[in-house]
Amino acid sequence: REKRSRSKQRNDPNKRSKKKGRVLVDEVIRPVCGGSRAERERWRDGSENRENLMRTYSSTSASSTSDISRSTQGILRDRQLKEMREKMRLEMEKKYKANAIVEGKKVTLKECKKEMKEKIKKEIADNTWRCIKFFPPERQRQLELTAVVLKTFVEECPEWPKDNEEQQRIFIENYQQIVAHWLNERRCYVVTRLKDAIHAWYQKNKKVPDLELFRKAATRELDLDIEEHMDFMKWYWTVLLPRATGNHSDWHRDIRYYYTISDACIPEGEYKDTMHIPISTEAFLLTAMENYVESWENFWKLKEDNPGRRIQKCKDSNRQGSKSKTDTDIIKYVSDKKYFAKWTDFDSGASPNGGWSNEGLDQYKKNYKKLHESRHGRMIKVREFEERVLQEVRKSANIKAKSPEEHKNQKGNNDGKGQDDGSAIINTLVIDDVSQH
Repeated sequence: REKRSRSKQRNDPNKRSKKKGRVLVDEVIRPVCGGSRAERERWRDGSENRENLMRTYSSTSASSTSDISRSTQGILRDRQLKEMREKMRLEMEKKYKANAIVEGKKVTLKECKKEMKEKIKKEIADNTWRCIKFFPPERQRQLELTAVVLKTFVEECPEWPKDNEEQQRIFIENYQQIVAHWLNERRCYVVTRLKDAIHAWYQKNKKVPDLELFRKAATRELDLDIEEHMDFMKWYWTVLLPRATGNHSDWHRDIRYYYTISDACIPEGEYKDTMHIPISTEAFLLTAMENYVESWENFWKLKEDNPGRRIQKCKDSNRQGSKSKTDTDIIKYVSDKKYFAKWTDFDSGASPNGGWSNEGLDQYKKNYKKLHESRHGRMIKVREFEERVLQEVRKSANIKAKSPEEHKNQKGNNDGKGQDDGSAIINTLVIDDVSQH
C-alpha cells in the first residue's frame, strides 16, 4: 500500500506539474540573471512574482500531460522557455539598463567594450603616463584619476548619465579597474623598452651602466668634461628618455634635437605648457634602473654560462629539488634573489600597482623628491648643463638647422640619423628606433 500510495503521488499530474513549474521557473530565471540566488530573487521581485510564474507553467504542464505526448511536451516546453527568457531579457534591458550603473558593479576588462578600451589605452599613453606612473591607493584619488582619463571622451558614451551627478560618479568609479589595468600595461611596456636598451649596452660592453651614472644624469650632476660622462648623457638623452616617455611623440627627434629637457613643453591644446619630460618620468626611469638593472645583468650572465638552455625563474627554492622541477639539459631553474628585481614580484601583475611593493613606491617618491630638490635653486646651472648636452647631441647627429622644418627643407640632410644612436658615442649597438616605429 505504501508503495502504491507513493507511486500515485508521483504520477499525480497536478503535483507533478507544480514541481515541474518550480523547475521551469529556475530554468528561465537562471540563464537571464546568473547563478546568484540574490540576483534571481531581485529579478523575480522586479518583474513577475514567483507564484505567477509557477501558475503559468503549472497550468501549461497540467494541460499538456493529458492532451499531448511526452516528446511534444518537451518541444513546447523548450519553446516556452525560450520565449520567456527573451521576454525577461527585453524587460531587463528596458527597465534596468539605464540604471545599471547605480548598482555599483565594476566593469571588468572582459566586459568593457573594445572601443572604450582603445580610448582609455590611447589617453593613458598620450597624456596620463606623462605625470602618473602608479595607480593611487586612496579611493578619492583613484576616482579623480579615472575621471581625468575619461573626461575627453566620456560624454560620447551612450550610457553616460548626463544630468545626474551621483550616477556620473558611480559610472566613473566602475571603470577604475580598466584604467588601473592599462596604466600597469603602459608601465610594463616602458620597462620592456628600457630593458632592450640596457641589453644592447650589455652585449657590447659585457656590463651594465653604473647606477651612479643614472643618478647623476637625472640630477644633472655629471662632469661633462669627462668623456665617459658626456657619452653616457648623450645616450641617456637620445635612447633612454624616448623610451621612458611611453609614447612616440613626447621626445620625438623634432623635439629632442631642438629643445632642452627643461624648455620642451607642449605648445597648444588642453595640456599646453606641460613639459614633455616632467620630473616624474625621470624619477620612474631612475627607480626602474635601481630595481631591475642588477638582476638583468646577473640573468644575462647566467644565460651566457648556460648556452642552449632556457632559464626559468622559480620563487621557492624547494621546488628545484622536486621531481618536476629538476634541472635538465634544456631548462635550468633559479631561485636566487640576485636574479629577481628588488621591489617587484614577477607573477603579481594583476595587482593594482602591477606587482610593485610598498618599498618600491616609497623609493619612487624619494627619487621624485630628490630630483625636484636638485633642480630647485639650480635652474641656471641645469639649463647650462642641458644646453651643452643638446649641442653635442646635434653635433653627433650632424644637425645644423634651427628648426625641424628648416632641417627637412635642406638638401642632403640625413633626418637626424647620425651618430646619435650611440654606436660611435658610447661603443654600443643601441639603435634609436623610437621615431622609426
